[in-house]
Amino acid sequence: MAGQPKRRELERQLEEEGRAEEVWERIGSGETLREIATDFNCSRWMLQRWIHAEPERERQYQEAKREGASAMVEEGKTLLDEADEHSTGAVQKARFQADYRKWYAGIIDRQTFGPPEKRLQISGDIGHWHLEALKAYGTTDSLPIPDGDAEVLKLEAGDDPAETG
Repeated sequence: MAGQPKRRELERQLEEEGRAEEVWERIGSGETLREIATDFNCSRWMLQRWIHAEPERERQYQEAKREGASAMVEEGKTLLDEADEHSTGAVQKARFQADYRKWYAGIIDRQTFGPPEKRLQISGDIGHWHLEALKAYGTTDSLPIPDGDAEVLKLEAGDDPAETG
């Protein structure tokens, strides 16, 4: 690491000076890694490599990101509340910024901020369900087959099916 002075300086600040907690707090407040890395005089990539180097840091990072998702949603509300309602452009910009924050929070913490699943999804096909029903009832051999002609009622227009019953 002799040729990596910026990386050594970052690790010194984070580990020896105990500023790692500051990183988690800032991520939990909704700041980006790029903003934090600028203050540490390093690249976003370098900061991310430090985070992912150890499982405990990765866990803390994920936890801080989930907290940051809440902060982003709150920031979106603030943007909308403070938008100049007399300027259509300002309102649209605030709306787009708030929508982005809401979308990104849904990516980070899908369970809390993700879109609700509104569609009923049924998997399978009719043939499969038919076979399952036959298995539940028994085989086709056990179904009663009527002997001879069966009386079939024919309804005409205007007939009440309840009366023919």
